Parts: sequence; structure tokens; C-alpha cells
Amino acid sequence: MQDARFLLDASPWFILVALLVGLAYALFLYWRRGPWPLALHRVLTVLRFIVVSLLCFLLLGPLLRQIQNHFEDPTIVIALDDSSSLSQVTDSTLLASVETQLSDLGNVLSRDFHVVYRTLGEDEEAESLGNSGFAHPESPLANLLSDIKADYEGRNLAAVVLASDGIYNQGPSPTFDTYAYPIHTLGLGDTIPKRDLNLQAVFYNQIAYQGNRFPLVAEISNEGFAGNSTQVQVIQNGQVLASQSISFAGPSQVQEVQFLLDATQEGLQRYTVRVSPLAEEFTTQNNQRSVYLDIVEGREKVLIAAASPHPDIKAIRAALEKNANYEITTFIPGLNDWEADKYDVVILHQLPSARIGIPVPVRRLLEEGASTWFIWGSQTNMQAFNQLNSVLEVGVRGNQRDQVTPIFQPNFARFRYSEENQGLTNRYPPVTVPFGGVALKNAGEVLFYQRVGSIDTNKPLWVFSTEEDNKQAVTLGSGLWQWRLQEYARTENQEAFDELVSKTVQYLSSKEDRRKFKVYPISNEFTESQPVILETEVYNDIYEEVYDQNIALSLRREGGDEITYSYTTSAANTRYRISGLEEGIYQFSATTSVDGEILTSTGAFTIKDLQLESLNLTANHALLRTLSEDTGGLYTTDYQELSNQLSNTPAQALIHTSEQFLPLVNLPWVFFLVLVLLTLEWVVRRYYGSY
Repeated sequence: MQDARFLLDASPWFILVALLVGLAYALFLYWRRGPWPLALHRVLTVLRFIVVSLLCFLLLGPLLRQIQNHFEDPTIVIALDDSSSLSQVTDSTLLASVETQLSDLGNVLSRDFHVVYRTLGEDEEAESLGNSGFAHPESPLANLLSDIKADYEGRNLAAVVLASDGIYNQGPSPTFDTYAYPIHTLGLGDTIPKRDLNLQAVFYNQIAYQGNRFPLVAEISNEGFAGNSTQVQVIQNGQVLASQSISFAGPSQVQEVQFLLDATQEGLQRYTVRVSPLAEEFTTQNNQRSVYLDIVEGREKVLIAAASPHPDIKAIRAALEKNANYEITTFIPGLNDWEADKYDVVILHQLPSARIGIPVPVRRLLEEGASTWFIWGSQTNMQAFNQLNSVLEVGVRGNQRDQVTPIFQPNFARFRYSEENQGLTNRYPPVTVPFGGVALKNAGEVLFYQRVGSIDTNKPLWVFSTEEDNKQAVTLGSGLWQWRLQEYARTENQEAFDELVSKTVQYLSSKEDRRKFKVYPISNEFTESQPVILETEVYNDIYEEVYDQNIALSLRREGGDEITYSYTTSAANTRYRISGLEEGIYQFSATTSVDGEILTSTGAFTIKDLQLESLNLTANHALLRTLSEDTGGLYTTDYQELSNQLSNTPAQALIHTSEQFLPLVNLPWVFFLVLVLLTLEWVVRRYYGSY
């Protein structure tokens, strides 16, 4: 404690009043001498004076102000890049000596500093550096340093020591961030390029359609093999599907090899691209890569029928074209011809219109029960619009319009819309809507309500029907293209808008799934470093979701043994995570029992090996030098130089000052003081028979 003093909100003159009250009370009680000696009589008078005065003082609400200083020792974080790129180019004995040297450095520094260790493979800091193994599959150096920065914000971090080869293959460059402390870097690895062939990337569409041909492009680089040639093959199930010969004309040359393959078998398929190794290659780990395609039977067909050209149509079409599973046709009467087909979803933009109503072939689709998305516009015939859609009715007042922004409805459950994108939609610019009352016809479910200026209303802006046999959606806004444009200006992408459009069409095109038991992965693809997450849904006979179900899960990798798991669902968590799976295609089967009935759900997913650590094995010490120079640290490849630098780092403790205001009446010692004084007085008076 550095300082302590009493504070009183009332006037100090009230202290004198408390003393006078205590004195008066003591004199009144002891004005007549009792059966005890005179000296003891005076002592009892003083005791009662102190007790009463103290109690009166406490009634004034005095505070005890305490100022305390806490000393935080300086910390040095020793961060080790334990990615597998180092183990591929560095002898294991040398890597073990690096770990030993860093541990010795930590022991020396611990005399004056608090030393902790961090690695890529461990999220938590440690007090000692164990055997890392140098097997981490990625090098997110920026994430490592940003985690350290976040953990020690406002704390006494004296320096960071980063032992690394400077190669990063996940996240941004670590030099993009700023740091308020020096980062000393110890360069590891080899900066001299190795003679090597490298299958850098394979480009392909994740979805192909059965019976069609699909492209696959391999990008191959060479280092030191100018004038040589090799074979590039595409292999499936041990069979060579295609092969090409390539020659390298110059050093450090990158070549593209294009293949056109037949999509014959439906389902998840693995294709392996292999570059035949050449003599004296440094490593062949980067000579082949596997890619996974989903071969599907056919695409969903979407018709966009419009009264006239409009930028909203282009925005919606651009969002849908990102999904290769949609085949999109646009029909504007008078501009293009009608293409007869069986469409899964019909999007009506400003139809029915006051000028042309609804074209006959489009009306026929609606009569056949096609799922429909109505989008209002200035040309919409509101009377016909209200009659055709089964979701809502707009009571218009002439041609009056309003400008509104969307408000996300958090209880919306037709599909899942990511929380991050929900926040983006709240900042969308206004769209034009018809002015008037809006009433839901049936049990429609609202995605967005209308906000007029800063006033939230209960008028729907974007709403879905809940009838499974006649799915419809209605959007009352015109000017949706501005949402997509403004989102790109803010974030340099259109993910929120595109997800909104894509999931609207996906919901409309989906067929009702009334299975009582569903287990499905949240994504069709995972990497080896990611956990596989399976979502679980269990329903009873009246289709209410039930929990506390025991799930038996079996998993089989292509050509591998079966692995079994078991878990229990709960209302708080319906997901199950599996980590540590190797590359390949996995089939799974899950079973549970509901009211004595055995239910089964099956599916598949893929695990990809990105081989990030094999793509680049040349150490980037220039990045380490820049990082140290920008932060005032030291870059070196000499351990002893680093040790000497850190030994000269001043160990300055950081003082944290805290201030507390404690009511005096709450302090235990005050209570015991009053208790002791009163007890002492009581004992004396009892002894002399006054009580």
C-alpha cells in the first residue's frame, strides 16, 4: 500500500458532533460513580465515549481510500516456428540443437525476466520448450505474432524472440502489423533454392455434371532443371486417365498443363495429379496433389422473368452464377425468346406488370406449382401482385413510395444466415418500397423488416411462405443492386448479398426433407488441420426437435478400416467434432433410436492435404530482417549474437497502480474493535456486579 486516507462526504464539523454525542452519552451513563475504583470508573467512561463516538462517526459514511502499487516483472516470449518446412530441409539433429539453445537462452533470461514459450502447434503458452517435432502443416506467422500481441496488450512485454525460416503460407505477412516491442529474429532454414519440381497448384471446379467434360489445370514450376522434360499424369483409383509430356526451356520456369476429363461416376471423386520425379530432385513430396470433385446428376434450373431490363437482375444473376449448381435463364418479353424448359425456381422481377401482366409461358409455370420469388418494382401491377402471391398483401396509396433499410429478424429459421453477414445487411443503403400497409396472408416468416429512417417498423421487406407444397418468397424492395455495390465498396467482396440471394433460391428449390434423423457435415471439404464438424437433428413423430439422444457414428475412409464414435446431443450443442483425420474421402453412417424406432443417416465428406509446407522450402530471411528492423529488434542467424543482445536488455518492472474506496463500516477490524471495547466494558461491570 502506497497511500491510505479517510474521506468524508459530510462536513468535518459533524465529527465534532459525533464526539459531543459520545461525550454526552458517556457522562450521562457514568455521572454517578459505581462500585469500582475511581481509576476504573474513568476508564469505563472513556471506553463508552470511544464506542459511541465511533458509531456516530460510522453513521456519516466515511470511506477509506487506498492506493496500491503492483509490480509486474518484464516478460520475454520465445516463439518457435515448428512447421514442417524446416524439417524437410534441416537435419533433425540440428533442429534438436535449436530447441536446446532456445531452452538454454530462456534459462539465462529467467534470472531477470519471466520467460514463456510459444509454437505454431500449441495455442497456449508454456513455461518450457518441449520436443515440438517440427510437423505443423501450416506457417501462419502473422497469427502467431498477433496472438502474442493480443495476449500481452497492456502488460509488461519486454521483447519477442522469433526463431523461424520466414516462410508464411497462411494469413497476411507478419510485417503488415505494428508492434510496440522489439521482435528479435533468429533465421533458420536454407536461403539457397533447391533443385526441385513443384506442383504448385491445381485449378478445377468443385462441381462437375455427370456425362459432361470438366477442365483441370496443373501449374508446375522448376528450379534447376532447364532443358529437362517430364510426364504429368491424372490418376484415379490407380488408373491413368490422362498424361502429357512437358519440357522446361529455362530456369525457374512455371508451366501450365491443361486436361479435359470425363465426369462418368456420380458422387465424390478423387483425382491425383502426379509429376514424374527427375534425378537429383531435393524432395518429391510436392510432386503430386489430390483434388476432390462432386459429380452431380444435373443442375438446378432458375428462370429470371422480368418486365424490363434492370440493374437488380444483373446483381441477382451475378450472385447466382457463383454457384455452379445453378443454370440460369433470363426472359424479358420483346428482348429475347422464350426457352421452354422445366424450371425449378421462377424469379419474377416487376411481374405481373401494369403493361404486360405475366407472359403466358411464365403463367403456365406458376399454374404447375413452380416455386416463385416475387420482386416488387415500379412497374408492378399491385392488384395482380396481391392476387398471385400467397405470402402478403400491400395496401397501396396511389403511386407513393418510401425509402427503407432492412432490419434482420433474429428468429428467422427458414435457413441459416451467418452472423457476420447479418451485421453487414444492417448497413445496407435504402431501397424503394410501396408506401402503405403490409399484411401477411398466411403464416409467412419474415427475414427482413422495414426501417424508415431511424424508426423500426413491423412491415415485412423480405418474407417467405411456410407452405412446403407451394414455396414462395416476396421482396418488396427495388434497388437491390445498390446493396451489392455498397458491400463491395466496404469489404471488397459481396458475400453477404450473394449468400442472401443464393440461400433464397436454395430454399425455394429444396424439396421437403421430413426425415426424423439427419446427420450432415457443415462443409463438404475440410483440411487435415481442421476438425470435421457434423450437425445433428433428431425429431419425434410430430416433428418436434428432441435432444439427449445417443448417437452411434461409424466412419470409413476409402480403402481404410471403420472407426466408431458415440456422442449425445443437447439443446445447447447439436454438433460433434472429429479431429486428426487423414486425407481422403470418408463415408459415414449414424444411428439412433427414437421411441423404439431405429433411425439411420448417411453421408460423405472429404479431407484435403493442402501440402502448404512443401510448396516453398526456400527460407525468407529478408522478411525476418524487415520485421526486426521495423520493431527495433535484432535479426541474426547466430545464436550467440542473439544471446548477447538479450542479455543487455534492461529488465524494468511495470508498476500498476490501483485505487480503492472502502466504506469504513465494512472493514472487519472496525467491527472487532467495537466488539472488544464493549466486551471489555461489560466484563468489568459484570465483575463488580453492576449488571
